[in-house]
Amino acid sequence: MNRSRLTSTVVLIAGLFLLSVLPVTSVFANSPPPCSVTVTGENVGNNAIQTAIDAAEALPPPQVVCVNPGTYPEQLVILSSGITLRGLPTSGHPVLIQPTSVSPNSVSTDSSTQQSNIILVNGEAIGITGDAITGLTVDGSLASSSFNSCSIDYEGILFRDAGGTISGNTVENIYLPVADAGCQPGDAILVQTSASYYYSVSITNNHAINYNKNGITCHDSGTTCQIEHNTAYPYAPYDQYIATNGIEVAFGAKATVSGNTVTGNICTLATVCGPNPLTQTTACGILTYQSASGTVVKNNNVNDNQIGICAANDKTTITSNKLSHESVSGVLLYDGTGSYSLSRNSYSHDPIGIQVISDGSAGYSGTFTSKISDSSFSSTPTKVQIITQTPGSATVKFLSHTYFVSGDSTVNLS
Repeated sequence: MNRSRLTSTVVLIAGLFLLSVLPVTSVFANSPPPCSVTVTGENVGNNAIQTAIDAAEALPPPQVVCVNPGTYPEQLVILSSGITLRGLPTSGHPVLIQPTSVSPNSVSTDSSTQQSNIILVNGEAIGITGDAITGLTVDGSLASSSFNSCSIDYEGILFRDAGGTISGNTVENIYLPVADAGCQPGDAILVQTSASYYYSVSITNNHAINYNKNGITCHDSGTTCQIEHNTAYPYAPYDQYIATNGIEVAFGAKATVSGNTVTGNICTLATVCGPNPLTQTTACGILTYQSASGTVVKNNNVNDNQIGICAANDKTTITSNKLSHESVSGVLLYDGTGSYSLSRNSYSHDPIGIQVISDGSAGYSGTFTSKISDSSFSSTPTKVQIITQTPGSATVKFLSHTYFVSGDSTVNLS
């Protein structure tokens, strides 16, 4: 990639954008750093923002690339530490990043699958930190036509081997064409970390909406995420094709998931999706799967999903969440590597408050324990349901009683 160096204020009239170099030291300690570069509109080549990023990366960090309202049909890549990409929206006038097509620009750390990302922060081979994406509307609707199979992943924003902040954005319409609606790609926000790397990403105050598969996803053992005060709901027309998750923390990632609002994750795919987690696929508002010890899900509003919060093959702490109108259950605990802990959660109009299921799958054949001190169940006929299937077994401590269940059994506590 060619990189030009900024040494003075540059005005490109023909290009229809302006780059202004400003001091990077903030006047007020608690205010964000001022813009180093400001893009005022798209240029003829539809690369105004990328040009500004490339130029900023040639300077010592930190550098702040600001973007005024407008539509920018760009696919963006950040490759250096200390770069902030900040939208400056005004009332009714977003900073819209809306490419008409996308092409692969990274490879998944989990599967080596090619990925097409609208905004990629990529520290591959070197690792980068201190990057931020804020104030943007990232829209993938026009670029969905770039896909004609399940072979390439699709993300709105990806942090790959990178640490920093994703805040105050709307990431929307990250879905595939209807012919491929059942494919697993299609995450609004994704964080991935390669083996031997360790990065933290703060994901706050974003709207992840109309996604194909997941709203906000943190993967891999070197990843730590702070996921707070976001909203997530999927692309509803695809309920009949795929099981979505609003927020997912998996494969060794560690996260605090707090203060989010997650709705509408439902799968209606006939014969595949349904109310029996042992034999059918279910969509989850918040999913932790093989997450790292210390993962906490707290103070979230989760409603109108198939299952509100799913925790599988880990030992997530789940506390002070409000779960309502889930079609299957409020919380699902599926096998585990230690003791799940539930406290101060409330359930309203859920057919089952908490499902505890063990079938000993995936090598989790030992008895796992769930400590449940929740006591707020409104219009929830079954407070706790315990299901075991040989060789699975479970010990459930619910309020002042302990229940041990094994074999092919179902126990309902109402």
